[in-house]
This record gives sequence, structure tokens and C-alpha cells, in this order.
Amino acid sequence: MGKSNTGTKHHCGGRNRWIGDISPGGCRQVYTDNLIYCAKHEMPCRNGCEEWIHLKNQDGCQACKGNALAQAKADRIAKEKAQVDPKQAEYDAFMHPKPEKKKRRD
Repeated sequence: MGKSNTGTKHHCGGRNRWIGDISPGGCRQVYTDNLIYCAKHEMPCRNGCEEWIHLKNQDGCQACKGNALAQAKADRIAKEKAQVDPKQAEYDAFMHPKPEKKKRRD
């Protein structure tokens, strides 16, 4: 007969190594609404992300890090667009002149 409930169990990152100042081993699993995590080494996201956990020595979960990187990239791109190169502006004005408005006949 096969065994029941033999799915993959994802273990805590602190099971075999130090997490900051917290010693390895001695993991205590906590079962909350939608989260299962090790209370000794992990915690729910301190930035308020729902259903995400991270190690206690980290500033936030992977979703928070991804959002921060995306925001930094958007800021950098906006800053580069706002910066105008004078030579490029002169070249664009010469190669792509704005159409002149036609004068009205009265």
C-alpha cells in the first residue's frame, strides 16, 4: 500500500545554517490561515505583503524586492528621458524640422 500525504515538504532555510544571529535547527512550524512557516527563522512579510514570508534577517519578501527594483528602474528611465543632450536636440531640429503654419489669405 502507498503512503498518504507524501508530498514535498519545503524546509526552513535555517534548518542547517545560521540565519543572522539565530542558530540552525530547532525549527517550529506555525500554521496560520494561508501560511506555513518556521517561527524561529522566518516571519510574515514586515512590509504588509499578504501570503508572503521571509527570513528574519531580511528586510522584506521577494515581492517587495521586485517592486523596489522595478520602481528604481522606472525612476532611472524617467531621469534619463528628462535629461536633454544639446547636440542631440540640435541634430533633431535640423533633421526633423517642425512644419510651418500656412498663412491665411484674407
